[in-house]
Amino acid sequence: MDNNQITMWRDDVAEAKTTKTKAVTAERQFIVWFTETYQSQFGFKYDFKEAKDAGLVKRMLKIFPLDMLKNMTVLMFNDDDSWVCNTDKGISILSTKSNYYARRVNDDRDRKAKGIGSGPRKARF
Repeated sequence: MDNNQITMWRDDVAEAKTTKTKAVTAERQFIVWFTETYQSQFGFKYDFKEAKDAGLVKRMLKIFPLDMLKNMTVLMFNDDDSWVCNTDKGISILSTKSNYYARRVNDDRDRKAKGIGSGPRKARF
């Protein structure tokens, strides 16, 4: 998939938000959001690999709601783990560590609900 396809999807998502006539899949919404966020975070376009990345997004969205997947992505983009930092921080890395990021999203929600805040966590072994 080239950037023209993503641009067309971005236009579809924008049109659906304003006209409410087209159904836009969660996969398409996430891919558009991910590529735009990636570019703003890192200063260059994400090299979207349709056959690989689209399948991973579809699989993750069967498990995680769209908003949660977006929160997981933000955690990945800001992760200072040395292994993650030495990668492209792309969709395949998000998929690889999806359960880890999902747990962190849930931990953060639990901490906020309890009024604890989101400070550093102690390692649990």
